[in-house]
Amino acid sequence: MAKGFKLQSVLKHRGLLEDLARQRLAETLSREQALRAEMDRVRSGIESLQVELCQRQMHGISVQDLLLYEAHIDHRGKQIAELKRQTKRTQDDVAGCRMALCQASQDKQLLENLKDKKMAEHRRLLHAQETRQLDEIALQVGNRKQ
Repeated sequence: MAKGFKLQSVLKHRGLLEDLARQRLAETLSREQALRAEMDRVRSGIESLQVELCQRQMHGISVQDLLLYEAHIDHRGKQIAELKRQTKRTQDDVAGCRMALCQASQDKQLLENLKDKKMAEHRRLLHAQETRQLDEIALQVGNRKQ
């Protein structure tokens, strides 16, 4: 196009918004994955504590040590509950980020479609103009031969 697509700056901005939405989604997914890994680590720690407690109980354990193990296991259980809440919030954030990315992609695609239509219209107009010019040249050449 001679002057270019008038909304090119808007299209570029929409592309940047789409990239930003994609980046936010990636960060949120990464955060969710980290929370799940932390939850697995804490669960593994609880299992280890429970195994250790069972072994200690077989050989005899003081009441004070038993209470310490139970308090530690209870604390880890509360950590898991908090991690579950954080994971749920993060999953909600992921859903929101996906929706935002989808909307940003649609907005960008609308402008790209408009740009394609404008370019096709411009090519059609150029072709019509060339055809008229060639017709005029053909008429002039035809008139000269007569």
